[in-house]
Amino acid sequence: MKSVLFEVKGMNTPEDRINVMNAIHKYSGVLFIDVNMHEEKVKVDYDPNNITIGDMCRYIESENYIVDVLSDS
Repeated sequence: MKSVLFEVKGMNTPEDRINVMNAIHKYSGVLFIDVNMHEEKVKVDYDPNNITIGDMCRYIESENYIVDVLSDS
């Protein structure tokens, strides 16, 4: 298991929080998602054998948010 912390710009409402979670939770390999809407941070625990950081960025960006990777471990 690995973890990644994203900065996701554009989350302003509770619906945005749900949209971000829905963008990635359905994919195999995503184990846990923690969204802090007020700080615009999303922490994801994932299995790197099933999903990549790039994949998650693309999925979130497809919902019209701006994503930056802050850290990964």
